[in-house]
Amino acid sequence: MIEEIKEKIKLIKAAFTEIFLAKKKLRDNNEELSELYKELTASEEKLRQQLDEISTSNELLQLSEERFKTLVDNSKDIIYSCDISGVFTAVNRRFSQYMNMPIKQIVGKKFSDLTSNKEHISKWEEVLNKVVTTGKTIYTENKYGKDTVFEVTISPIFDVRKKVIGITGTNHDITDKRNNEEIIRHMAYYDDLTELPNKLYFYRQLKNEIENSKGNTKRILVLFLDIDDFKRINDTLGHVFGDDLLRQCAERLKLSIRKSDFISRVSGDKFVIILKNADDLNEAVLVIDRILGTFNDAFYIGSSALNMTASIGISVFPSDGGSVEDLIRCADTAMYRAKELGKNRYQFYNIEMKNKLLKKLNIELMLRKAIANNELILYYQPQFYAKTKKLRGFEALIRWNNPKLGFLNPLEFISTAEETGLITSIGEWILNTACCFARKINDTYMSNLTIAVNISPLQLKQSNFYDMVLKAVKNSGIRPENLELEVTENMLIDDFDYTLNLLTELKKYGIKIALDDFGTGYSSLSYLKKLPLDLLKIDKSFIDEINKSSQNNDFTKCIISLVHKLDIEALAEGVENTFQYDYLVNADVDCIQGFYLGKPLPAVEIENLAKSYCKQENLI
Repeated sequence: MIEEIKEKIKLIKAAFTEIFLAKKKLRDNNEELSELYKELTASEEKLRQQLDEISTSNELLQLSEERFKTLVDNSKDIIYSCDISGVFTAVNRRFSQYMNMPIKQIVGKKFSDLTSNKEHISKWEEVLNKVVTTGKTIYTENKYGKDTVFEVTISPIFDVRKKVIGITGTNHDITDKRNNEEIIRHMAYYDDLTELPNKLYFYRQLKNEIENSKGNTKRILVLFLDIDDFKRINDTLGHVFGDDLLRQCAERLKLSIRKSDFISRVSGDKFVIILKNADDLNEAVLVIDRILGTFNDAFYIGSSALNMTASIGISVFPSDGGSVEDLIRCADTAMYRAKELGKNRYQFYNIEMKNKLLKKLNIELMLRKAIANNELILYYQPQFYAKTKKLRGFEALIRWNNPKLGFLNPLEFISTAEETGLITSIGEWILNTACCFARKINDTYMSNLTIAVNISPLQLKQSNFYDMVLKAVKNSGIRPENLELEVTENMLIDDFDYTLNLLTELKKYGIKIALDDFGTGYSSLSYLKKLPLDLLKIDKSFIDEINKSSQNNDFTKCIISLVHKLDIEALAEGVENTFQYDYLVNADVDCIQGFYLGKPLPAVEIENLAKSYCKQENLI
């Protein structure tokens, strides 16, 4: 019995143990399920967050796409895309407006379906194929219609395998930019007044022509044209008048050359013409004659008619030079030679001109050192009262004793001095030296002789000229009335009022004023009446005509009579023989200067002459 009870107790314990284990297992399973539930709950929350993020990203993407679409549609550029066969898949509103058709009629079509312009179709297909084939972006420029210019950018579209599946394109309108560039180019390369190419354009053009001609040895002619006496027209009639004349000249010159030739205005009244393919010189000369002939007819400006001429210098490529600078320099030199020969003509450059130019440059270099090296000296030519042959005074004449070139007269270097501006310093030296010499002569021999000094146009234009003259008078101690300044007629043309005021002030100070070379410039009775002149010098060219067989003798007599009526003394220059002297005395000329009574002499000999004169006059 007890055994049975024990057995039952054992069984009951085993049952309790099994229940306990079962409960424990169930509890463990519940904990796992609870953990799994928590994990599932967390995953669900995470998925919900991701879904929210995806939803938000989708909204942002849709918003971004809408913004991009708005930007594309509102863009002033033409924007489009198409597949590799050229079928448009999308276009913007500007594309639609430009093609003048709705977007739905464009998408799904090829460019060839939208236009009949074969040239545009061909160019589009060529660019499309190139982008699809190379996979590279292409930049090009297309012109549509007469005026519209587009800057075109076409880029490939790739799939994930880097395969081209289409293209995108942008056409940016650069018409205004190109127009502005053309305006700037025109301003840079064309002359505002005449609308002809300017100096910069000419240099580029000639350089290109030289490069192109080197291979085939084609001859080129460069014509340097200068309108004769244009400055006189500009100064007397005004710049507006002169500008109108230049415009008319430009129009005539354009019509006178061939289509293959090139003309430009390089400065002022200077034009340069390139005659291309000038192997036939006979034909070239015909063109040159035609160019000069454009000045045969009068120019009508307002109510005025002007007869003008021009001088042309010509250089030839390759014989006269192989660069732009060489050809211009040679043509310019030849042009000035044409002016020296009388103007209204053309002159080809030659080696003699080159040698003359080199000599001129050499003279310029040495002339800059002449004053410092005491190479300049003054000679003095005596002037006499005609009827008594008494000494009136002297004219100071410069000479140059150069160690290399020898003894030079003014004709060999004064023009160079004027062109380089050296005449201002040389002129001041002459004035000071002559004044000191005259003071010495008058003080030593108690005489009252006049010293005449030539004044250059450049000196007269100096702002300090008046002060410089007064300084020379004061420093030398010469009496103002013993100094006579000689000016030429041509000086009066540039600025008559300025010259008149300046000479009047000098005259008030006591200095004498003489008009030199009368009859060789632009003489005017009104000028003579207004100028404060003491003396008028009749040019040697008139005196040379005085001879026994000449019928022009009375002309010189009329000049003397006219001058006297203006209360001005007359001096005859270049008197060389007895007949001339006797005639002039009978014509009542006041003074004589020339080899007949006295040639130019250095200071020492002139001082001896003055001493001898003063002894005769019992002044010493």
